[in-house]
Amino acid sequence: MQNRLFLSVLLMLSVSSLRAERIVFDMSVFGFKFGEMVLTKTVVNDSIERYTLNAKGKTDFLWMKREEESVFKVEYRNGKLFSSDYEYLNKGEKEKWSTIRFDGSKYVVKSNEGDKEFKELLDYSLIKLYFEPNWKRERVFCEEDCTYAQMTRTPEILDIKCQDGSRSTYHLKDGRVEAMDIHLAVATVKLTRVN
Repeated sequence: MQNRLFLSVLLMLSVSSLRAERIVFDMSVFGFKFGEMVLTKTVVNDSIERYTLNAKGKTDFLWMKREEESVFKVEYRNGKLFSSDYEYLNKGEKEKWSTIRFDGSKYVVKSNEGDKEFKELLDYSLIKLYFEPNWKRERVFCEEDCTYAQMTRTPEILDIKCQDGSRSTYHLKDGRVEAMDIHLAVATVKLTRVN
C-alpha cells in the first residue's frame, strides 16, 4: 500500500512538472491554404526542454504538384542543444535528413550531405525562435542543414538568410511570431499563426 501511494505521488509530481506550449500556423501560397505547421515546446523539468515541428502540405494546382512534410525533434538540456533529428519527406520518400548529438565535448552531425563535428556550444536555434524570438542575436543555428543563418531586424520584422541563399521573413507582434514568409524561387509561402 505504501509503495502504491509513493508511486502515485511520484507520478503526480512528474506530470505536474511538465509544461507544454503549442503553436499552429496555416500555410498558404497564392492565397490558397495547402497545409499547416504545428510546433510544440515541452518543459520536462528545470533542465530539459523538448521541441517538435511538423509541417505538412499538399499542393495540386498550376505547376505546383507537391506533397511535403518536414519533421523536427529537438532537445535542449541545461540551456544547450543536446540532440536534433530532422527529416524532409517528398511524397512519403525521405529526401533530406540530419541528426545532431552532443557527446559531452562536441557535436556530432550526420546528414544526407555528409558528417561533421564542431565544438561551439549551441544555446539558440531556429526552432527555439518560434517560442522565444531574440532580437539581440545576429545569427541563428538551423537544425535542418546544421549551419548558421544571418539575422537582420527591424522593430517588427526579422529576416533570416541561410547559407544556401534561402530567405525567410518573420513578422513579430507583442514579442511573438505572428506570421512568416518563406521566399522560394517560384513563389512565397505564407504562414499565419492561428492560435
